Amino acid sequence: MFNSLLNNNLIKYKDYLINKGKKEFATILDQNQVIAYAKFQRMIMIDPDSNILNNISNPFFLGMGNPKSKILIFGQELAFDLDRDDPKSVELFFQEQFFHHSLLLKPQPAFFDPYYPNDYRKIKKHSHTWGIHSKWVAAFNEDDPKLYKKYLWNSPRVQKFEGHCFFTELYDTPSKNHQYSHTTSHRTNLFQSPEFKKFIRSFDYILIGCTSFYNLHKTLLKGFFGYDTKQINNVTEHNCYKKDGSPYIKGAMFNIEKQTFGIFNNQFSGAWKYEYIQEVAKQMKAIHHIL
Repeated sequence: MFNSLLNNNLIKYKDYLINKGKKEFATILDQNQVIAYAKFQRMIMIDPDSNILNNISNPFFLGMGNPKSKILIFGQELAFDLDRDDPKSVELFFQEQFFHHSLLLKPQPAFFDPYYPNDYRKIKKHSHTWGIHSKWVAAFNEDDPKLYKKYLWNSPRVQKFEGHCFFTELYDTPSKNHQYSHTTSHRTNLFQSPEFKKFIRSFDYILIGCTSFYNLHKTLLKGFFGYDTKQINNVTEHNCYKKDGSPYIKGAMFNIEKQTFGIFNNQFSGAWKYEYIQEVAKQMKAIHHIL
């Protein structure tokens, strides 16, 4: 199922690029990634489009990690600059969004392998998004998010966090600052396609860390995933507070059919409290256990 989804969306992305007048970019998706990257860098430099990275952003981006795991994590956007003058920004765009389809179909870990991305990108101990992912995995697997290091550093690849979850983004345009991120009809159409719906429904737990999605989750669950709001059951609201007593993270958990959702008013890139992650994971497992 997943390989079929990848193949179909690779074709869609090529067509998308061609229709936007970017045929030369579409042609490198079938090439060896080292050769493709060299061509990609040259094309970026000579393309007259000042917003070239924005305009070739991939609305058919599927994500990274283990598609056969039990946990599906949605962030808000790929958090890096769309700066054609910054070599690192160009590299991140190429690796994580533009070229990931081919790599998932034919992984070549010597360059970049989206099944194991944290061997490629530097991980920060507390605040990096993938550090938070590791804490969620530890909370679900060990009942203790403080054990996240075993899923983040110096472990056999199969034991790292990406072996225990699949993670992707709600929005298709990368952005260092979330207020500049947005999605397109192409991406919402992808989410509502029969293949993607089937893929989503293969996970036990779905975590969504996105302020705008939390505020409008009843509407957006239908808009993105095709769920009817009448299907939402066992809704529980919860809060995490700062030391001064003000709300830090708000969230809601509920189940739809055989899946348990956690929707959070905070991105997966901040220093979330261990106690909050532990308690929410515990409650989500309890809800799921009775389904």
